[in-house]
This record gives sequence, structure tokens and C-alpha cells, in this order.
Amino acid sequence: MERLRLPRKLETKEVLENEEGMGQILTDILEGMASSGYTVIELNDQKPWGAYVRLDGTDADRFVEDFFPDLSPEEARLGIEGAELSPKFLIVSPGQRLSWQYHGRRAERWRFLTNGAYHRSDTDDEGELVSVPAGSVVQFARGERHRLVGLDDEHVVVAEIGNIPIQSLLQTRKILFDWLMIINVKT
Repeated sequence: MERLRLPRKLETKEVLENEEGMGQILTDILEGMASSGYTVIELNDQKPWGAYVRLDGTDADRFVEDFFPDLSPEEARLGIEGAELSPKFLIVSPGQRLSWQYHGRRAERWRFLTNGAYHRSDTDDEGELVSVPAGSVVQFARGERHRLVGLDDEHVVVAEIGNIPIQSLLQTRKILFDWLMIINVKT
């Protein structure tokens, strides 16, 4: 199968600079994913900062190969056997930003498909804004604080791969199962 290439329209400054461009960017991503055999399982274009597109986890290894060519799926799992990968695209509108966040159970890696910016820190101090060109890859460790930031006049588009250690999945599923059992007993 040929390597995935998102349509060139995604990379044009005209689309990235205007708010109507969000719809075109989402169309380009969705069409690119569909034509390459990926399965989109969630699209949320109602975020205050922009939108995201989440792909089926069964597409994760191919997503890593297509968007993180210098990384193997095993490396994306950080050497944790059985870790589940979560492939996603983040689209940040001009002048917007994601919340200041960290993930206690997973690490993330971003590949900037456009020019972009982010903050990162081991503490709650946001630190300096880091601007990066398209093609840059950034790894965030589990628990490391970070924030993706939209540019003043352009959308920022990132391919994201997150890993969830199998122990965390099993623990979450056990908590959910226990909770469902309690509900069933009470009803």
C-alpha cells in the first residue's frame, strides 16, 4: 500500500489562515483517512479551541508508520508490551489553545503537520512558548504538563499518538466492571 499523504490543500496558507478553513481541513483529513483505509471513530468539531478526529486503535500501527516514519510501533508503545495506541488528529483554531493538561496513565507524541506552538513543563509553571516548523515531532512523558497552542493567524494541525499501558487499561476496565456490578445489584 502506498504511504498516506494528506491532500496538498491542507498545507496551503489560504486554508490555514481563515476560520472557514476548519471545515476544509476536517474534510481533507476525513477524505485522506477514508481513501487510505483508516476508520474514523470520533469527530468532535465543537471544542472551544478547534476540533479532533480519533481513529480506530486497530489502525494505530499503520498510523505510526505513516505519520511517525522514524518510529516503530514498539517504540511508540515505549517498550510496554500490550500498550494500546490511540491515533488522533488535533486541529487548533487561530489564537486558541488547549487546556493545560497532563495524563497520569499515558504518554503522547505529536507530529506537527503545520507550523505550530506548544508549552511543556514538569510543574504547573507553563514556561516559554515553543514555536516549531511543520514536520517537528515532540514527545511528552506520562505526567508531563503540556498545551498545544494555535498560531495568531493560522490553524495548527497535529497528528497525535498516545500510549496507554495495558495495566492502566485493565485497572480502568476492572473499576468500570465493579461499578456496573454495583449498579446491577441495586436495581
